[in-house]
Amino acid sequence: MVVAGDQKRLDLEIVSRTNSSVVIRWENFRRNLTEPRYLLNYEVHYRISPEKNASVYEDRDPCGGDYWKIIDVPKMLFNGSIEQEPKWQEEKIITGLKYYTQYALYVKTVVILDAGDDSRNNNTAAQSDIEYFTTLPGGTSILFPNFTE
Repeated sequence: MVVAGDQKRLDLEIVSRTNSSVVIRWENFRRNLTEPRYLLNYEVHYRISPEKNASVYEDRDPCGGDYWKIIDVPKMLFNGSIEQEPKWQEEKIITGLKYYTQYALYVKTVVILDAGDDSRNNNTAAQSDIEYFTTLPGGTSILFPNFTE
C-alpha cells in the first residue's frame, strides 16, 4: 500500500489472537520526528473484511457513517531521551471481536504537521499497511441444564 502525500510507513505487528481479541503493536513513531511532542496520538482502525481487499477509503461517509471502527490510543510516555525510547509502542488489545472472523486493521498517527517550508522539523504523518488476521474458532457456548417440572 502506498501512503498518500508525505506520509511515512508505520511498522505494525500482530502479536497474538484469541477467539474474541487480538494483541497488536506498532512502531513508536516519536523516534522519527525532530519534534516528538508534535505526535498527538495514534488511531487504530479495524473492521470485518471477508476478502483481503479492504481500502482505507472504503465505506467512508462524509456525514459520519464509517464501517471502520476507530480506537484512539495515547502516545507512550517516556522520560528519557528520544534515542533511548523503545522501538515499539506499548501493546494494544482489541476485544469484543467475533470468533473465526477475518478482520482488516491499520494504524495511523495524528501529528501536528510542518508549519511550512521554513520549518526546521521533519514532522509527517505515518500509516501502516492494512494487515489481515482471523480470530480463532470456538465461540463461547452456554450450556443450559435440562429442567424438568
